[in-house]
Amino acid sequence: MAIDDIDELDNLNTGRVKLNQAIDQANTVQGQLDTIVIASGTSDAEVIQARGGEPLLYNRLDKVDTQLADTAQQSVINLALKRDKIAKLNATLDFDNETKAQLTGVTPITYNPVQLDGSINKLKTSFFTRGNQLFDKSTIVADYYVSSIDGTLMPATGFYSTDFILIKPSTSYYSTVIWRYAYYDANKVFISGVNPDYQVSGFVVTSPTNAKYIKFSHQNISYNDTIMFNEGTTGLTYESYLIYLEPTSVKKLTLANIETEIGNFKGLFDDLNLAKETVNLVNFFDKSTVVNGFYVSSATGLLVANAAFFTSDYIRVVQNTSYYTTAIWYHAYYDTNKKFISGTSFGSKTEGYSITTPADAVYIKISYADAIFTNTLMFNIGTIAKPYLPYVPYVSTDNIYNPLTYQNLSDILASSTNPNILINLPPTINAVVDREINIYFDNILNVRYKDYDIDIDCDIGKQQNERWTCVQTVAGTYPLTLNIYKNNLLQATKTANVVVKSANLGSGVNKKAIIIGDSTTYEGIATAELLNLFGASDVMDLTLLGTIITNGTQHEGRSGWQTLNYTTMANHGTGDGSVNAFWNPNTSNFDFAYYMAQQAYASVDYVIINLGINDVFTFDDDISLNTEIPNILARYQSMIDSIKVYNANVKIGVAITIAPSSNQDSFGDNYGNNKSQWRYKRNNILFVNALINNFKGEEAQGIYLVPINTNIDTTNNMHIAQVEVNSRNPLLVTRQINGLHPDSIGYYQIADVFYYWLKSFES
Repeated sequence: MAIDDIDELDNLNTGRVKLNQAIDQANTVQGQLDTIVIASGTSDAEVIQARGGEPLLYNRLDKVDTQLADTAQQSVINLALKRDKIAKLNATLDFDNETKAQLTGVTPITYNPVQLDGSINKLKTSFFTRGNQLFDKSTIVADYYVSSIDGTLMPATGFYSTDFILIKPSTSYYSTVIWRYAYYDANKVFISGVNPDYQVSGFVVTSPTNAKYIKFSHQNISYNDTIMFNEGTTGLTYESYLIYLEPTSVKKLTLANIETEIGNFKGLFDDLNLAKETVNLVNFFDKSTVVNGFYVSSATGLLVANAAFFTSDYIRVVQNTSYYTTAIWYHAYYDTNKKFISGTSFGSKTEGYSITTPADAVYIKISYADAIFTNTLMFNIGTIAKPYLPYVPYVSTDNIYNPLTYQNLSDILASSTNPNILINLPPTINAVVDREINIYFDNILNVRYKDYDIDIDCDIGKQQNERWTCVQTVAGTYPLTLNIYKNNLLQATKTANVVVKSANLGSGVNKKAIIIGDSTTYEGIATAELLNLFGASDVMDLTLLGTIITNGTQHEGRSGWQTLNYTTMANHGTGDGSVNAFWNPNTSNFDFAYYMAQQAYASVDYVIINLGINDVFTFDDDISLNTEIPNILARYQSMIDSIKVYNANVKIGVAITIAPSSNQDSFGDNYGNNKSQWRYKRNNILFVNALINNFKGEEAQGIYLVPINTNIDTTNNMHIAQVEVNSRNPLLVTRQINGLHPDSIGYYQIADVFYYWLKSFES
């Protein structure tokens, strides 16, 4: 029954009393007025007015009597209907006798939230259940035992009594320890009790036909942590008391049917603690993401090919927490950015093993060596294996609820953030006064930005359909928040700082830089424009170094190259730029100090690594791509490490790989049916997300993200051509014709960001 129903019932009782008082008062007034009329023999103006159009005042009062009586009768009818409704609710919700008496009018109604909490709780909903353990040690009453004569609690030092334990009628229960016990009906009225000999080696009790609850006592405090009270005639393995959601309920649970189950009692939502009571039974191992033929290295966290092994994807874990896995051989921990922390090689553990996560662990990968475990492996919180349950990732069908993220049901109602939306916005956006900086939404999202509502919160710039753009006139640091909405609900959010520097910084300074890259560097358009930006109109000078010269500028860009070429090969095929100038033949690796010595370069201030396109272009599925991404990042790191060995003070810019052209035309023109725009864009989005997470926050080590990905217009600043609509229609239309390479203006936008980043270090 809703609290509103109780309030309305109070109002009806009060109204009935007032109606009776009004009728009595009207009769009294009528008698007084009749006496006045008879005594005076006349009707003065006030009496005439009081008649209200009736021949006599009596007639009007009689009419009022009738109206009041009708109103009172209707109130009685409404009250009867309300009580009938309450009676039906009584039968449904199983109120105790005291509450029933109040709701049916036998006793006055008083509202006490404790009564409601005792009547409607988790165990009286259809989607909650208990584990095998029915004894809840948190409700123990110390220094009391339960009377087997009347069911009351009797004071006695050193004794311990349970609270009411919900049971079934005519059912057997096993308790490892029991002394006196008592049964109660649905209204918690005592039925009967037993005083057996003190049982400490197990005892079976059978509940009466009308029993709904039991209480029992014991005499040793240590038993509070060991008692197992379960349904059946034999004792089960000890487990903690838990109330949880059945897996089938978890899969189908939605906000709509939660509200149906709970009715109007939304005030109880915060008490449900869904995740808190469910998480200990969840299986966090998702067999659908297992990578076959690899194990995770406990030394590096990378996947190593071996046909005998199987490895999980990243599994989200809680720091400083024990987990139990039914099979394990290797494992590795990762931080919030999925950077490797540590790992262990166990040898074969097929009988189960307990591990404890480090303080900075956010993810884990585990490997095992038998395919049979893919369908049976249980990875759960705790130090013992729980009964096998299939992996259930979310409560909501919209994939918005994860038990590790949310702590109770109120969080579900308050939030709808979608972890499946990626926003590749780096923490810092560099800019220079009076020059344009952009964030193009299509470049940074893994979803179609036109399908969502985007909101930019920033004190500078302006938001347009496809971008946020700014030409700021005052230097400073300006926080920016990007929010994504769907159906007025927040789906994802990301923050960054827009750092705007004055163009007058670096006066008289001449810095040296090397840009290592692929064909987007080799074309020399971005490097030429970069030198132009540092030309006569700028107070700062820049010198570019490199063994390759295109478009009049030096650099280290090689068409078709990726990190694998630079770190493992002396050359690659034929043509311009095929020789790896960084390859040390004596050590067979990427050696930056060797490169500097061979070119007789005395020093360098900045090195920009602008790669990634060729590293991820060929992949056609997420699993193989995600398997390779850690290896790509490791090769980035090996190049960075080599540069730092040469000179730890060199500032290294990791250019965030640009997105492809915005539509399929260019990919059809370049690759026919062999590569689609959407597939490469997804490769780019997943890789860039990992790249940002891997290298963000590394400024103290002299490593910086250079956000060229946000600034390039992949719709208007890519190569285009005027072509006929089709063979039958000579009308010319504009189509993109290059999927990966911008036109000159697009390269200028890349040069802008390089310029902003290099200026950012001056003060």
